[in-house]
Amino acid sequence: SDLALHREIALMLATIHCDHTKPEMSEALTRFRETHPTHLPLRFQLIEGRMIVVSTDGQPGGPSPGSEILAINGRSVPSLLLTIAPTVAYDGTTDQAIAAKLADDSDLMGDDFNEYYPSFFGFPEQWQILWKPIGAATPTLATLRPIRFAAWQDLKGPGARYRSDFY
Repeated sequence: SDLALHREIALMLATIHCDHTKPEMSEALTRFRETHPTHLPLRFQLIEGRMIVVSTDGQPGGPSPGSEILAINGRSVPSLLLTIAPTVAYDGTTDQAIAAKLADDSDLMGDDFNEYYPSFFGFPEQWQILWKPIGAATPTLATLRPIRFAAWQDLKGPGARYRSDFY
């Protein structure tokens, strides 16, 4: 499939360790992503392997800024990060950039998490987010709708405005 090919090319190109060498999705997939909601309805930052919410689109029952995401669509955050991280292109031996790029990258259609998640797991019709508010002991499960890329761009990110500066 186009998604499987995108994944395999991303995995191969990431081994080059050049941040300027990364795959683009096919024209059909790009059109689909431009016209359908495919992105997480939140922005996050990775801090010591923990996915911390920076902003959301405000869907009822969803996590608030500062909350920790524990799992997405039944997969733990550490498992997702270990699966998707090998697709992230970075320069030389600067592998510390992987966490920043998974959460905030100015290339292609959003951060590397949203860019490569579909290549491994497909485009979800909904996002099942297991999250924990600040200081809470019990997690909450929320079912959220994906949002379009344009709406995702409007969310406050962990760094400068999307496509405005280097991370």
